[in-house]
Amino acid sequence: MPKTRLEKERKVAELVETLGEAKAIYLADLSGMSVEMLTGFRRLCRENGITLEVVKNTLLDRASRDTRFAPVSPHLHGPTALMTTTTDAVAPARILDQYTKKNKMPKVKVAWLEGDLFDDVGIQALAKLPSREVLLSMLLSVLNAPLTNLVGVLSACPRNLANVLDQVAKQREESGVALAGATPEAGATPEAGATPEAGATPEAGATPEAGAQ
Repeated sequence: MPKTRLEKERKVAELVETLGEAKAIYLADLSGMSVEMLTGFRRLCRENGITLEVVKNTLLDRASRDTRFAPVSPHLHGPTALMTTTTDAVAPARILDQYTKKNKMPKVKVAWLEGDLFDDVGIQALAKLPSREVLLSMLLSVLNAPLTNLVGVLSACPRNLANVLDQVAKQREESGVALAGATPEAGATPEAGATPEAGATPEAGATPEAGAQ
């Protein structure tokens, strides 16, 4: 039964939302696949976080017209299955490559990701790229050594600081001892005789004589 105008508008809105969340889209032709093959292909897509949906070309064209996926428009002819993913943009390429090698279908039409279009040969090349998990593991292994070194350096900083403070404390203690030894010795205080001699003061007999007044 043909869709009403309202149903078409709703479907276009759904596709716009799907495209807005997608990291990549792949178009394939599922014609010729048996029910068993379709069921297995859908299950494989679902297990790998891929949404698979057969769509009308006219509705997908309207939904993608003002989006980054507009370049796929020339490829919207014949039966079209839309594959989208919000996680690993290369996952559909691996699933398509894996399934077509075994079953000779579905027919791959085109893919869009990272601003570029890929034909079936390009999609086969994408399928050879490591998965997101493998790439993350590789990245962590590359960062692991520098991070280990960084942790070592950071942990050494407090130890070095403690050593420096300990050395400073020892130096201060030694300096304190040295300073204590450098204070004037008891015997080095000015001698009693070094003060103005008693004889230097006017002698009692040196007072002005009575006859000198």
